[in-house]
Amino acid sequence: MKLKHLIFSAAVIPATFCTSQVYSADSSSVEIQMSGYAQPVCQLPGGTQKSASNATFNNGLLTIPNLIDQNTAMVKAASVTIEFPNVMCNYKATISIGSMNGGLKTDGAIPNLSGDFLEKVNYKIQGTWGGLGLPTLDTSTAGTTPVNKDAGGANRGTLQLIVSTVDGNTPVVAGDFKDNLVLKVGSAL
Repeated sequence: MKLKHLIFSAAVIPATFCTSQVYSADSSSVEIQMSGYAQPVCQLPGGTQKSASNATFNNGLLTIPNLIDQNTAMVKAASVTIEFPNVMCNYKATISIGSMNGGLKTDGAIPNLSGDFLEKVNYKIQGTWGGLGLPTLDTSTAGTTPVNKDAGGANRGTLQLIVSTVDGNTPVVAGDFKDNLVLKVGSAL
């Protein structure tokens, strides 16, 4: 009799254990980890002329039709506002504005000069990118050294540049005057 009693007890214990497992399965959870990577992206669309005085901007070419006064050969003031819509960097980027020649310079040989003549026409560039003010590039002091501004974080907005010359008081030597502006937005400037 003693043996039957032990077998019966052993059979009751597993049945009780299975019953408690059914109740614990009524509420359970699993955590699923997710991940993805957003690579760094910068966009600098082409610019368009917003406003101008004695200057035009079209298809990447900024032209000052009357660089000098026809009677005095002195620089005439010019100004153009260029807008680049939706300039965006999704990371802490830097914006850089530079001049390859350090101002408008004649591309030809300078003849022997007698008296005071300008061989370079300086200009200034002021600007904003969204709510970020940019440092002024003044070719009379910066030369070919670009000005840079750290955006401080991701930024998206209209980039606006105002390029201007001022009336001069010294005649300019005759010739074609050119420069290349370099505008960069990104991490590796």
